[in-house]
Amino acid sequence: MLFQNFTFPSAILAEKMEQRLSEESPVNLSESSPPEKASSEQFSEKLPSLEESTSESTSESSVENITNTQELIEIPKEITVQASENMKSRLITEQLRQILYSDGEQSYIVKTLQPSISQRITLGNTVGSTQKFTVIAPAASTSNGNGNDWISLIASDTEEHDSRYRWMQYGDFRGEPHKYALTNVWIDSMPEGIELMEVTTPSVNNQMVSFTVTIKRTIDTGDTSGSFSLTGDIRLGTTATTGSPDGEPIKNIEDVKYLNATLGRITVDAEDNRKITAEASASTVVLGTNIKEIAYEDFVKNVKLGDEVLTKDKYTVELIGEYATDYLGEKTAKVRVTLKATPTNTTEVDVPVQILWGNSIAYGGLGYVGGDRTTAVFSLHQGSKPKITISQGQSNDNYEIHSYFPGEKYYSFDWFNLKSATDIHMTSDKKGDQSIEAEGQEKKQDALKKWQTQEVSHGDVVRSWVTEHKNHLYVNENREFNGNEAYYEITKNGYQLLNFNKLKITKQSVIHQATKEEMDKAVQSYINTSGHQNIKVVKFMKYPDTSSLKDTEGIIRIAETLASGKTVTYDYTVPFSVVKDNSWIKVKVPTKILFAQISKESGILSPEYEIVNLSERGIKVSINSVIRGTSSELIPELNLHSTNLTNGHKITLVTPNDSNNFPQELGVMTKKNDSIKFNLNGDVGAYSDYSTVIRPEYRLQLRFEPNN
Repeated sequence: MLFQNFTFPSAILAEKMEQRLSEESPVNLSESSPPEKASSEQFSEKLPSLEESTSESTSESSVENITNTQELIEIPKEITVQASENMKSRLITEQLRQILYSDGEQSYIVKTLQPSISQRITLGNTVGSTQKFTVIAPAASTSNGNGNDWISLIASDTEEHDSRYRWMQYGDFRGEPHKYALTNVWIDSMPEGIELMEVTTPSVNNQMVSFTVTIKRTIDTGDTSGSFSLTGDIRLGTTATTGSPDGEPIKNIEDVKYLNATLGRITVDAEDNRKITAEASASTVVLGTNIKEIAYEDFVKNVKLGDEVLTKDKYTVELIGEYATDYLGEKTAKVRVTLKATPTNTTEVDVPVQILWGNSIAYGGLGYVGGDRTTAVFSLHQGSKPKITISQGQSNDNYEIHSYFPGEKYYSFDWFNLKSATDIHMTSDKKGDQSIEAEGQEKKQDALKKWQTQEVSHGDVVRSWVTEHKNHLYVNENREFNGNEAYYEITKNGYQLLNFNKLKITKQSVIHQATKEEMDKAVQSYINTSGHQNIKVVKFMKYPDTSSLKDTEGIIRIAETLASGKTVTYDYTVPFSVVKDNSWIKVKVPTKILFAQISKESGILSPEYEIVNLSERGIKVSINSVIRGTSSELIPELNLHSTNLTNGHKITLVTPNDSNNFPQELGVMTKKNDSIKFNLNGDVGAYSDYSTVIRPEYRLQLRFEPNN
């Protein structure tokens, strides 16, 4: 017993004390009933002196101002106290002793010891399965005061507060093992089928207490879990301290003991002996993919726990080996499959992985190793954050890119950031926001280090350039060549080829002394944009010199509208020949051409149209282009033709897939006043609502050239 020789003046009061202990104590951790708990709040008045408490009076008095939230407890004034033998006898009232005992229980056992010891362990579910686990917990705790409460009063040895003392330390707080003891550790309420084999003697070291418990399964079980409590006897030395850096002054108060205290609760989970298994699921990975960013759940299949097929939420799959994704071929990815419920239950699987082109721009080089050697591959990876990576491609080597081009630029690649722009003017020598170029004598892999993986946005533009015809685009493992220099828009569907730099430029004629206004009116005819609906001629950037009869040149700007709605502009240098007025072509042409279809059977009908030569020379007439206009999408299956009524020659103007090629000759007028008569014919395809009038528009561009 911690406290002895309590003398109560009446049996009624003793009974009341026992009743209050059972009602107010939150955890009964002692075999013997400890003193009744009192509040740890501030005492605002003096407690009775020792002389008053030992007087012969047997009347009961109230202890006032213990707390505003607890019922006042009647305590006899006549109390005989016998303190612990190893502590100096102190002038401690019973109320303070109650608070010290209760605070130590809460501070150390409830808030420090139990959370540290309580844990989950696993134990095999078959007879004879054993489990050994070690318990480690702090051997001390502390409570804070305010200098005017029970701590400052219990430390004063008088009826006055000593405001210097604001902390109460329990146990081995200062590296004093003699102030802490844990004995008689045992197990309470052991689950059925489990027995205790051993509990080692607790040891205190570095202000920590530790001991080891070994348990054994005595019957087979399918239960998933059970639990038991660890109990023991605890002795804590108590020390009041000022909290100064040197720790002085301090006052040892007295030991508090807790018999058969609950140290913590151990939950025992039955270990499932079934093993997790999985099969490899052959997978594909795009060139240049970061293997750490791949979700490997799809690399395995038929994942089971014993005979039970598991869903993906029951296990995890992680890569535990590395494999190269910077060149093509079959690789092996080693993955570990782990059961979430039991992280120690794992299996490892070797998965065959095929590295594919994906959506990539690939550059060739000199074939030292035979075959279609590649020297750089720029792969577009889609996702929430699209990006472009660089890799080797076809072969794994570090030879020179191309020894025939020493000191010369062999390839370059540029990325243009249009995320915050609506348009960009492009030139062949414009550098991208990230750019790489390499000369022929450079080592392949060394050159690749110049490019950093680049996050991109849909609507950005890239330029690929190779000095030889070894610049290819791969889509779904199919290769296409788009020229030594090619531009692509980055879209959700991958690299999309742009055509603003691929228009065919031919020599044009301009009349002697033609004005800028006259040339502006004709600027659309100087560059052929047929077959490219999203490209238009914008304006002259430099006008040709028409002051004399000579060859000259002008600069004309065109614009291509991207899938994102943004615009790329590009300038062409166009050669011109300045000619005399009398060599200028003069013709009479219809300004509007109409056609119609009134039923499925009738086909397309149109009036007869005529082109008349008013020049002094022969004229060749060609269809230069046909461009879809307003509402043309209403008849997507239109097949439209023009027929020369003089010689019966037919030209296809519009098809559903716009596969027609221009320019195409309509006819020749050999002398002045000759004419070409033609009409339109064809059908509108599957369109069937002939009760509604629609008026789609198309722009027909005619081309006239001298014939002699």
